[in-house]
This record gives sequence, structure tokens and C-alpha cells, in this order.
Amino acid sequence: MLLVTGILIGSVLGLTGAGGSVFAVPLLVIGAGLAMQDATGIALGVVASSAAVGVLLRARSGQLALRPALLLIMSGSVTVLVGQRLALLIPGGWLSFLFLLLALVIALRMWRQATDQGSEARHPRGLLADSESEVSAGFSGDGLMLVVAGGFAGLLAGIFGVGGGFFIVPMLIFLTQMNMRIAIGTSLLVILVLSLTGFAGYLYQRPQMDWELLVLLAGGGALGMLLGSRTAAFLNGVVLQRLFAVAIGLLSLFSLLKISL
Repeated sequence: MLLVTGILIGSVLGLTGAGGSVFAVPLLVIGAGLAMQDATGIALGVVASSAAVGVLLRARSGQLALRPALLLIMSGSVTVLVGQRLALLIPGGWLSFLFLLLALVIALRMWRQATDQGSEARHPRGLLADSESEVSAGFSGDGLMLVVAGGFAGLLAGIFGVGGGFFIVPMLIFLTQMNMRIAIGTSLLVILVLSLTGFAGYLYQRPQMDWELLVLLAGGGALGMLLGSRTAAFLNGVVLQRLFAVAIGLLSLFSLLKISL
């Protein structure tokens, strides 16, 4: 079950650059009986390992925009630690409830992103930049907005254990006009750093963790990332993304019902 959960996390990250940890956190809470804070901390470690594989795959094909990524990382790696401190002040029940509401937002965003990708597939050029040089030339006035966006993504990562890609990907497209492929690759780089920072903060607070659990999840995540990245590169991932969005939505609704009963 843990290996399958890891594969789901990596697959979603590989396909969309977002959404993987929304599977991990509720499944770790429900299936493994972990407290919310432990589930979010371990999820960050799994997301980081999966994102690292994705970054390596995309770096070889030039699907990373480093300048926007650095602006997002600059603020996000600070606020992720702030978010973890805030999470300690929120009662476990409320934290679970807020996370599941966020998961529903992510599911809706993934559904809409699948539609956007379908439009891009029909109009592959459009008005979107296809290289990092084009991206870097076109966003000089939006650097401050990227810093703010990175801070918000880091805050979400720290509080809820999510990578923040569901927010980073559309923000990159909106502010820089980069295409979906580069936005996903750049998002994975940001997610890698933010998740590693958050996981390090979790280890500092809870040095005694279940490493076997993490290794199983991370192994599945790496395998899922390879699968998701290959699918995104060679196949139309719209249907798969919609299936993942529906799965996240149903899992979130089921978990919300369980909390309320």
C-alpha cells in the first residue's frame, strides 16, 4: 500500500507538476494512523525525492527556467519554516479540515489545468514562450510578484505538507507566459527546494521518525515520477489528469465525511 501511494504521488507530480502530496497526507492519516503533523512532514520528504527525479529528467531537455525558479525559492524557503511553526498552533482537527478543503481546491485546479493543456495541444505555440531565454526576457516587471508567490507557496508547504505546485504552475504561466512543459519543470525545481527545506524542519522537530516508511514511499514516488514524466512527454495526459483530480476530490470528500461523523 505504501509503495502504491508513493507511485501515485510521483505520477501526479510527473504529469502536472503538482498535487502529489494530497494523496499522501490523507492516506498516511487514514491508512497508517499518523498524526496530521507527522503525515505532512513525511509527505514533504516523499515529494522532495519525487521532484528530484523530475528535475533531473527535465534538466536534460531544457524544461527549466532558472531565474523565475530562484525568485520563487528565495522567499518560499523562508516561509515554509514559518508555516511549520504556524501548523503547531492549529489543533489537529482543524488542520485536517483545512487541508482537505485545500485538496478540493487542488482537484479543481488539476481539472482546469487538464483543459488548459488540451487547448495548448491544439495550439502548441499560441502566445506562450518556448525557451528559458524567451521567458527571462518577458517577465522583468513581475519579479516582485514571483517573490510574493513563492512566499505563499512556502507557507502552504509548511502548514499542509503540499509542494505548492498547484499554485506555482498557473502563477508561472500567468506572470511569465512560459508554456505548460516549462512551467511544470520549473515548478518541480521549486517544489524540490521547498519540500527539502520543510522536511529538514520536520526532522529537527521530530528526529525519531519511521525511515522505513519514508523509503517505501520515496521509492514508489521515484518510480511514479518516471512513469508520469514519460506519459506527459509522449501521451495526451488530459484524461489521466482528470482521473487524478476526481480521485483527489473523492478522497477529500470521504475524509471530510469521516471527520464530521
